Amino acid sequence: IVQAMTTKDPANAAAYTANAVALKQKLTQLDADYRNGLASCTTRTLLHGGHYAFGYLARRYKLEYESAISVNADAEPTPARMIALIKQVKKSGVQYVFSEEMVSPRLTEAIAREAGVKVLSLHNLHNISKDDLQAGIDYLTLMRRNLEQLKTGLGCRQAALTH
Repeated sequence: IVQAMTTKDPANAAAYTANAVALKQKLTQLDADYRNGLASCTTRTLLHGGHYAFGYLARRYKLEYESAISVNADAEPTPARMIALIKQVKKSGVQYVFSEEMVSPRLTEAIAREAGVKVLSLHNLHNISKDDLQAGIDYLTLMRRNLEQLKTGLGCRQAALTH
């Protein structure tokens, strides 16, 4: 992207390069924060009442991931799938199931109610409202919120800081 922008607008090449370096540093720090924040959790199981939206995140941070619905957010899980997830929640001992902001929480709430656990929300980053943008909310903000929700939902202990 930097190369393409620099080719189209060479007068601002230094700004594009500096911005890219700064963003890479922020993304590297975010990745480190996820790795550290999710390193010592009481469970590695992320149970999601929505569609398969967090599979890449789970794989990257070595979490077990189960979703009620496959990739299609408009699909409905079968009754057998719902029963299996409720049983898995009860068996795993997790205290939370996760929902996402763009999908009706109805399924997640039903799973949580039947399993006797609570619901936490994750942002799937498909949309950021105009109001959020004006308030300075961006990808990094939302990913940090997700990390806090994951740490709560997975029972993660704060990693000890080393100097």
